[in-house]
Amino acid sequence: MPYYLSRIKIATDGPRGTVKWNSEQYLINAVSITHAETLINQEFSDAIIEFEVAGITQSKIVKIIDKTKTIEK
Repeated sequence: MPYYLSRIKIATDGPRGTVKWNSEQYLINAVSITHAETLINQEFSDAIIEFEVAGITQSKIVKIIDKTKTIEK
């Protein structure tokens, strides 16, 4: 499955009761852009924060190599 880069805007409380929007990026392993958006919405569905999917693009990342796992000898 390809990887997609999703840009999310998250609402936070700003000074004097204003709302400040912070941007975050998430890398998602999905079959399509629609699937990636569904996964993001599921991820944030239980959150109490207001968020907005600002955009999703297919990443050129082919594979994630995770070497943080303990290697048994």
